[in-house]
Amino acid sequence: MDVRRLLSDMALEVQHLTPAETFERIAHYARTAVDARDSGIMMVRARAKVAPVSSTSDDVDRAHRLQVECGEGPCLEAIFGTESSYVTGDAENDPRWPRWGSRVADLGYRSVVSVRLATVDRTYGSLNAYSRDVDDFSDQDLEVMKYLAVHATVAIAGSLAVVGLQAALESRNLIGQAQGILMTTYDLDADGAFQYLRRLSMDGNQRLFDVATQVVEQRHQLRSDRVRPQPQDDD
Repeated sequence: MDVRRLLSDMALEVQHLTPAETFERIAHYARTAVDARDSGIMMVRARAKVAPVSSTSDDVDRAHRLQVECGEGPCLEAIFGTESSYVTGDAENDPRWPRWGSRVADLGYRSVVSVRLATVDRTYGSLNAYSRDVDDFSDQDLEVMKYLAVHATVAIAGSLAVVGLQAALESRNLIGQAQGILMTTYDLDADGAFQYLRRLSMDGNQRLFDVATQVVEQRHQLRSDRVRPQPQDDD
């Protein structure tokens, strides 16, 4: 396996993909890199919750969800453990994860290699490869996975950053629209309109973006009735 060529191909392929598409392609490249049966990615969500985001088969998705359910396993350990990578050659009999190991063996998996996806200041998740054979991953396979994980993290961070910038721009534009509506309707300057939005946000215990959305949606009523827009309760 020409790892350098594989990484080059991956970098070119994922540079313009969405995060979901990026996760999917990285999982497939990981499977190829170590000649695994399957591969997948687990990601850290809000409040340190972990969830599978991509897998090369339904069984990998089940294996990942079993780790969340059992609260143990190499993929979780790679995210939260003291080491950045974990390997098991026989999951069914590995004393480190007894509850998960016996259940993942029922899915047919015996060997697993898991590597943390992280930058200096943020842990994104883990990249994981699965085999149905005992002791199927070598030290060289682990090094390849570590190398791949570094490049995968860069791709994931870049993809998520683009989405974040797009969301921030959309939020900024919407808040600007709401300010303009309030300025016209209530004869306010820009700062006064923004403070008005902030007051509505605090009074209704809502995000500023949500309040701005309501103002934009209620703009015709505001202009005809000139009444204060009311925060709406969440369903």
